[in-house]
Amino acid sequence: MRDQNERSCKIIKFIAASLKAFTRSDWTICLGSIAVLAITFLLSERNNGMIFITSVAGIWCLIFIAKGNVLGQVLAVIFALFYGYVSWQYHYYGEMITYLGMSAPTAAIAAVSWWRHPYVRVGIART
Repeated sequence: MRDQNERSCKIIKFIAASLKAFTRSDWTICLGSIAVLAITFLLSERNNGMIFITSVAGIWCLIFIAKGNVLGQVLAVIFALFYGYVSWQYHYYGEMITYLGMSAPTAAIAAVSWWRHPYVRVGIART
């Protein structure tokens, strides 16, 4: 039980540190994207909450990947799972197969690789 609590604390600290690294422009892009998404969602005919959650996960995923943060790859797996489910609901089987069969495994492999080989700042030798 204690190990699980320590692991949870590490995850929460990692997420908090990742969010602290956001600049004002990062927050503007992210929150602006979510605002546009919310307006579009409210104006659309298909008001499925799962679609909204999936889209927000996709926004966060892209922001973190653009920042070069491994959390983006984890969110990409979560996004692919959600998007696969939504695609299945609307009978978009090609989309479902693409995201669950290609995007999710690729993002999972990238996340594992990223954790095993973290970026370390070192001097670049000029030749």
